[in-house]
Amino acid sequence: MADYRKVQRLVERYDRAVDGVESEVIARIEAAMDASMRQIEAELRRTYPLLQGEGALTAFVLNLEKYQQLKALLNNLLPEAERTNIEQLYANALQEVSRGGAELASELIGTIDPSFDLTPFSGIPVEALVAQARDGVRRLYRHPIDFATRASAIVEQGLIRGHGTAKVARQLRGELGTTKSKAETVARTEVMSAYGQSSLARYQDAGLSLATWLVTLSEGLCVYCAARNGRTYRIRDIKYPLHARDRCVLLPASEEWKEQGLSDEAFLADYRQQGLDELKAQGLTPNYGVAPFERSAGLTEAPKPVWSPGETVKPPEVVEVAWQDFFEEELKTFRDIDGGKKSQQLNKSIEKVEAELEQLMQRAQSTRLEPKEYGRLASLDAKLERLRRQRVDDLAKARERIEARALEYVTMRRQEDQAAEFQKHGMPEAQTMTPVLFSGLKIYDSPEGQAFLIADLIRSKAWGSAQAVSLMRHTQAIYLAKGRNKADPTWARRYGRKDFFSVATGGDGEVTFYLIEGKVNPRQQFRHSTLATNFDFSGTVYHEAGHNLATDRYGTPSPPPESDFGSLKTQAPTSYGQENRAEDFAESVRLYMEGELVFADPERHKIIDRMLKDEAYDG
Repeated sequence: MADYRKVQRLVERYDRAVDGVESEVIARIEAAMDASMRQIEAELRRTYPLLQGEGALTAFVLNLEKYQQLKALLNNLLPEAERTNIEQLYANALQEVSRGGAELASELIGTIDPSFDLTPFSGIPVEALVAQARDGVRRLYRHPIDFATRASAIVEQGLIRGHGTAKVARQLRGELGTTKSKAETVARTEVMSAYGQSSLARYQDAGLSLATWLVTLSEGLCVYCAARNGRTYRIRDIKYPLHARDRCVLLPASEEWKEQGLSDEAFLADYRQQGLDELKAQGLTPNYGVAPFERSAGLTEAPKPVWSPGETVKPPEVVEVAWQDFFEEELKTFRDIDGGKKSQQLNKSIEKVEAELEQLMQRAQSTRLEPKEYGRLASLDAKLERLRRQRVDDLAKARERIEARALEYVTMRRQEDQAAEFQKHGMPEAQTMTPVLFSGLKIYDSPEGQAFLIADLIRSKAWGSAQAVSLMRHTQAIYLAKGRNKADPTWARRYGRKDFFSVATGGDGEVTFYLIEGKVNPRQQFRHSTLATNFDFSGTVYHEAGHNLATDRYGTPSPPPESDFGSLKTQAPTSYGQENRAEDFAESVRLYMEGELVFADPERHKIIDRMLKDEAYDG
């Protein structure tokens, strides 16, 4: 059996070497930014007092030329003239780490199986690495453009509010720090991409088709990487890296090595469990869903592991039928009644009766009606009531048809063999739950609860749209848990509301509903049973999915102050959104999906719309 502690030391040695290459690239880029910043500060000290001048608009206009000179420098934080040099710097670094990735792969194969006959490997073509460098630099240059926009706003606001030169300079340096951090993220991600892809190419060139995921000590905790740590995957299914600054390494693997006892399954099992325990100690849970860069590549499902440490049986494959086909007839009927042709015809009939009724009522106020007119008035009033009742009844019947069909869907597709205990988010205790796969989501609960939630989602007009698909890529599972959120007392004190209760929580790629009798319970709502609160489940799913979107784009549910969303000055469009930036963002996503945000707040709508249409936009 191979000594996997030696394997681990080998991985760490190469990781340190790659970190050195990354640091050289980052230092060169930051040096260019620092040089530009010194020019900006010098021009700021010279120009800014002149722009303040007499403190009047006339003085500003007279000094507009000076302001344009300063703006030109703000727009040149990473000079375009440096682009060719930076591309060459990137290309050299990628070639160096690509060679290192291939060398590490060869050493790992030899360490695990010394008898393996390794043939020479030519490596990744230089042209491919140069193209990758060019793409990386293009991504890099997006951040100085964002800096220019925010820096211009800082100068303009400073002039408006009368800030001094020193204060404006401090704010600009703060923006520089943010831009440097983003530039570092781009550099480290591009370098690790070339490093990892070279290792995978080496394995495939050697005739190996499997690789084992291993979290490196330098990476720290990540819910996506911890979920895959120690597990073995088909190389063709691997998208590497999974996220920005990913420093995982992929070890060579083969079924023959596993059968011969060459791979140290005990080490991998122990190493995996250590990572899961550390994750749990920090209050986090592993995310087995689609990782950020996999979503960007268009994947809708995470790759299935061939095996986990110690396992010999492959996990079962689940095939999902397109929900649009399954619910086609029921949805057509529902849409026809809920705003469709039948609804429009019924509305016209109601409007016609209301108009005639209004005419008779106005006539009755000015003159005495004839007996037949009084009879007509009573007849119209009864007809109006029948038409309104018909609309309600037709809609209720259409809803029930969808719910009955949803129960059929769940009954046919519940994955009873995957029932397990879960204690997600604020669940008061572990609960045994069974999943059903729907539209890329795993929904956990009783059949009635699953059916109601599915029915409520597909009745939502936005469900199935391109924007909904983009949003829900950031959510892998929904849990309908029994009981209140155990963190409710804390939130009640924070919000100053004794009667506060959590409907749901999200933010880590999953959503947990807390089912409370008489308040939030799809089992009670199923078949339109009596319920104290007629709750909108689909709207809450969009809200919590908004938290998951924010976590994937910003690294936290709360958009940072320097982000486009975090720097908005307008008030949140809902009272709950006014609690904090995290709830503001989630509420904005909900309003966007419900078609209301464009009217409530066009600026927020513009940002959310771009995020859902452009996976590369980090907000």
